[in-house]
Amino acid sequence: MNKKLILSKSILFIIIVAFIGLFKSIFGQENTLVGVTVITLALMIIKKKPSEKFIVSFLKILFMNVFLGLCSFLAYKSLILGLILNTTVMFIVAYVCSYNLNEGLYIPFGLQYMFMLNTPVDDKKFVIRLVALVFGALFSVTLQYTMNRNKNGSVNKFKLKDEIFKYNKNFTKKSLMFSYGVRMALVMGISTFIMEKIDLPEVRWIMYTVFSLTKPYKDNCNERISKRIEGTLIGSIIFIVLFTIIESSVLRTVLLMVVGYTNTYITEYRKMIICVTISALGTVAIGQELFLITLERILFIIIGTIISKVINNYVLPFNIGKQAPI
Repeated sequence: MNKKLILSKSILFIIIVAFIGLFKSIFGQENTLVGVTVITLALMIIKKKPSEKFIVSFLKILFMNVFLGLCSFLAYKSLILGLILNTTVMFIVAYVCSYNLNEGLYIPFGLQYMFMLNTPVDDKKFVIRLVALVFGALFSVTLQYTMNRNKNGSVNKFKLKDEIFKYNKNFTKKSLMFSYGVRMALVMGISTFIMEKIDLPEVRWIMYTVFSLTKPYKDNCNERISKRIEGTLIGSIIFIVLFTIIESSVLRTVLLMVVGYTNTYITEYRKMIICVTISALGTVAIGQELFLITLERILFIIIGTIISKVINNYVLPFNIGKQAPI
């Protein structure tokens, strides 16, 4: 393997771990996963030269962050309100952030909402969460502009009318943006409803599964489903073997760090899921019966794949070759 690649990957991994650790120490344990999405978004947008003024980019991300934070906070007030907010939020995230499919910004924003939804905070700590979200927006945009300061090209003048027209013309069932938004809203609504009915701590895995498998094109969803199940089964077997042999909590932690680092080199989805499965099971294995928690994950992954398969194939489906006005 290229030494330069290993060095760059290693440095990036260390930076990510350090950032998340610092974010956690400043904003608290309950906002650790918010830090994960902040660094994820930052690393995604620094690859693209800014096309708008700094303040415009900052306000856009700030508005989305605060909106997601507020909705995730209110979603726990009641079951009905939660269902309404969850489906509405995921429609907006998928619809607004899927305009340019190459950017994939629906991933960090979607994950951010789900992470906050699954780590609720009280009124006092909600203020801290809002501050964390404001910082996240400022950090991401500042890093993007700093890393791109030497690139040539002018920043386009922001035109609100163009933005409104872009989303208005795509608010139709013939639009890929609209189709993806509807499907994401449905899978989120169904998964959160099931989560309310199944009183198990790791039932959130259903939500993460449907989010991972629901893609703008149904072809991508179908391709991922088999790989998701295969990767989960293989990862579960590896997890059982390793954690049965290794009983030391220190060695288990080191193992999970090695798996996380290894995952930075992987691009093939099935192999990625193997690593994700080991990491996910490893982080919740403390005090749990290994076989039981593994069976729970497999069950929740299967439930999530079924939901994704049905919705993505039968609700406003889009094939890769189908034309869409986006």
